[in-house]
Amino acid sequence: MDRSWMRANRLSDEYEHGVMEFLEFAESNAKKDLHPPKSNAEDSHPTLFLCPCHGEVVANSNVSQKDNVSVEMDDRLKDMMCEIEQDSFKRARAYDSLCNDKDTPLYPGCTNFTRLSAVLKLFNRKAINGWTDKSFAELLQLLTQMLPEGNILPSRYYEAKKILCPMGLEYEKIHACPNDCILYRKEFKRLFANANDAKNLRWHAEERKCDGQIRHAADSLQWKKIDYLFPNFGKQSRNLRLGLATDGMNPFGNLNTNHSSWPVLLMIYNLSPRLSMKRKYIMLSMMISGPKQPENDIDVYLSPLIDDLKVLWEEGVDVFDAHSGEQFNMCAMLFCTINDFPAYGNLSGYKVKGHKACPICEKDTCYHQLEKGKKTVYLGHRKFLNRYHPYRRLRTTFNGEQEHGVAPKPLTGEEVYQRQQDITAVFGKYQKRPIVKNIWQRGNKTYLPPACYTLSKKEKISFCECLESIKVSHGYSSNVKRLVSVKDLKLVGLKSHDCHVLMQQLLPVAIRGILPKNVRKTITRLCLFFNAICFKSIDPLKLEDLENEAAVTLCQLEMFFPPSFFDIMVHLIVHLVREIRLYGPIFLRWMYPIERYMKILKGYTKKPRRPEASIIERYIAEEAIEFCSNYLSEVNAVGVPKSRHDGRCEGVGTQGLKIKSLSIDVVVQAHLYILNNTDEVQPYLSAHKSIIKKKYPKMSERGLLK
Repeated sequence: MDRSWMRANRLSDEYEHGVMEFLEFAESNAKKDLHPPKSNAEDSHPTLFLCPCHGEVVANSNVSQKDNVSVEMDDRLKDMMCEIEQDSFKRARAYDSLCNDKDTPLYPGCTNFTRLSAVLKLFNRKAINGWTDKSFAELLQLLTQMLPEGNILPSRYYEAKKILCPMGLEYEKIHACPNDCILYRKEFKRLFANANDAKNLRWHAEERKCDGQIRHAADSLQWKKIDYLFPNFGKQSRNLRLGLATDGMNPFGNLNTNHSSWPVLLMIYNLSPRLSMKRKYIMLSMMISGPKQPENDIDVYLSPLIDDLKVLWEEGVDVFDAHSGEQFNMCAMLFCTINDFPAYGNLSGYKVKGHKACPICEKDTCYHQLEKGKKTVYLGHRKFLNRYHPYRRLRTTFNGEQEHGVAPKPLTGEEVYQRQQDITAVFGKYQKRPIVKNIWQRGNKTYLPPACYTLSKKEKISFCECLESIKVSHGYSSNVKRLVSVKDLKLVGLKSHDCHVLMQQLLPVAIRGILPKNVRKTITRLCLFFNAICFKSIDPLKLEDLENEAAVTLCQLEMFFPPSFFDIMVHLIVHLVREIRLYGPIFLRWMYPIERYMKILKGYTKKPRRPEASIIERYIAEEAIEFCSNYLSEVNAVGVPKSRHDGRCEGVGTQGLKIKSLSIDVVVQAHLYILNNTDEVQPYLSAHKSIIKKKYPKMSERGLLK
């Protein structure tokens, strides 16, 4: 009998046919009186079991000491190994090594940890707390010395990392052009392997609150239209709706200012708003290497990802749902993109500069080119007002003419498709034409009086002192006091999220008492508009009022600010409410989670010569750790941060108390404020007001409130 199949790959057809032939041969040549051995717990002969996930035949050796360790531990390491990809077990040594590490105690007599579980839990702590490789290697050396003699904990980082190799995800390196531009590709895998994650992916259909409010992308018009146009896709709640985000980042930080890497990220909108933008569920599908940014040639790099998305949309993939315990065909679609405006131009191919920079208004964009600076500005927001709004009749306040135009009608998806279907895409770089800049010189200087929005030195001091005195809760924003320089009267070191908090909450408070009244009201009105559209729950009946509010606010800004202020970013404010109506709440589509995640990717850069490869390697290691964490007891997920309030809601506080004595007038004022704003007290206040009103009918409403 040919035995060459015994040395073949255990996942190959040759090995499978060889096993079947051997079983047929053994059955045909067995003696009639030969009976199979009886089942005995102490039987030391190896038995065979079939791994349900891969169909692989594996030898299971019953060693008493190792079995005792596996039973006493509350970890599902055997289930984890069944979920690992088949490609990781092409070498039999990898599987044998994992089996050995899974069953071998960490040291003689240890019943809580095996070699595999100990290494996985240490890597989990490393990923959660962001330990460096050097500190982790030193920790391994220290633990090896602290543990009893005979322990088999790896003493080097390299040895510990080798244990994770079979659990790692695969990636592909593709040479995209002669300039050695590479990208990495990873398919959707292991998404439904965890029962809890598989249940969370149905949240939008089973647990979402449906009361007419816009709380999730599933409440948007686009989601509902997709369900209507593609009923077979919409009725399967486990089909994925993805968001694609990309932007440039410098992996070297301040060490190199000329390098730009572009990670391509995917988010899952099936999840609840609490989880959809968390680090665990943001997938790095591709990395476009630097040092130069791809610009309009990004379509070359995205073509492999687009091919994968087409397969997921047209054919789907067979996936095992661990929550329901059934196999199903999972499809996916690209629901929306998340990027800043310059990256939007690269992804869509639309020119976001020049006279027609607005992709919504398009050819009807109202633009003006300044005579001296040659800057293109975007005014004429009165056309977005109601037809009979009084601002339309004003002349001198605006451009000297009345406004009779109407707001441009946005193109539908069908109209956009009809326009671009005949366009021939030419991949690759093209020779750019030299740009001739118009240089003009100033003659004699002319000094103008300060504008209405200009702050005096006294007002600047009042503004900075107000911001310096503001205290916010932990995690709300940066420490505002450190962002204010009272000496230089400037704001320094603001991040994008700090500007967001300043615009929504802090600026209306800081400008009270400064600036002219009409300017102050306009700025406050703009801040309140941003605060309203950023709510996590929005009433769709109020969207039309918010659109009118945006148009009125922009018109008021045109009254007080110079034309050079109105670049394309200011003009896009008028279209923000439309985005909410089509795609859902803003907080599910803004760039703040993406920027935070890119900061994490920057920390993965350990090899300056190959920064993108270093990021990918560490990302794959973290994915393997996250996957293994699902099968370990008392281990937190890497990508879902734990609330700092856990364990602190009960019992005695650990922080010291600061007691401040207040005057009786302040205490009475605070007491009355609390009573007037408590729902339980409102009936008594109403009854008291009615009694006072009957007794003193001429008393004003203000007198009743005293």
